[in-house]
Amino acid sequence: MENTETKGSILQPAMTYGLILSLGIILFSVVTYAMNNFNPSIPVQALQWAIMIGLVYFGQYKYRNDSKGGFLTYGQSLGFGTLIGFFASIVYSLFFIVMVKVVDTEYIQKMLQAMEQAMYEKDLPEDQIKMMMDMYSQKMTIGMLIVGSIFSLTFITFVLSLITSIFVKKSETPFGKDEFNG
Repeated sequence: MENTETKGSILQPAMTYGLILSLGIILFSVVTYAMNNFNPSIPVQALQWAIMIGLVYFGQYKYRNDSKGGFLTYGQSLGFGTLIGFFASIVYSLFFIVMVKVVDTEYIQKMLQAMEQAMYEKDLPEDQIKMMMDMYSQKMTIGMLIVGSIFSLTFITFVLSLITSIFVKKSETPFGKDEFNG
């Protein structure tokens, strides 16, 4: 069986597709911010998920065909998709720092207000809302949000990659890749 992997590191393509994913997430965030939407509806969230799934799949597909000779195992696809998410989370975190420190210094406060409003809309008891808001306001610092976004976006792309890798994986036949192509 021939080695179908081309020379090179997995990191460079993962960074490239991580940048593409982060740009998609950032663009989506800017649009929802411009609409003053700090608590998006289910259809808006579904659109965000579709963008993420599509871009993770695109990155895995391109990596398989451009860097791995058209063949990629499930595990390789899963790992690559997770790396895409990790690099996207780093770029998104840099964007978030600029957003909170330069563009809108009251961004975190607006997020907290949107969370509080959502709790009131769910008819939660007043004392429970106050307790939760006190807890959130203490823990919702820029550092915690950045660490949380790195972990959560990486985990989310891991879960998405569990699914997309089913469709991206393509294994060589025992006869080699050229046996059926003439």
